[in-house]
Amino acid sequence: EVSLEVTAAGADLVVASSVLELVLDPVLSVLAFRRIGGEQTDYDAGSARLLEQGIAFVLPTQVDGDPALRICIVNPRTTVDDIAVVLDSLA
Repeated sequence: EVSLEVTAAGADLVVASSVLELVLDPVLSVLAFRRIGGEQTDYDAGSARLLEQGIAFVLPTQVDGDPALRICIVNPRTTVDDIAVVLDSLA
């Protein structure tokens, strides 16, 4: 799957979630989202856990001063299922 298509499909997964919120429409292959009610410490811990477990490199960030996470999908082997695993682990 092409990275831009996977990013768009990942955005659809975020929008369909009852606990996640898309904070920006995808720009190229960057998916920015937040967990509703999440605090910066939650994002930092979740990001570290995903990296430690070898699941994904998801970076904490801020959008308009509020905490969020971002995924940059650059590996052409990344699938929508891979993104779903990441999102499910954060939901």
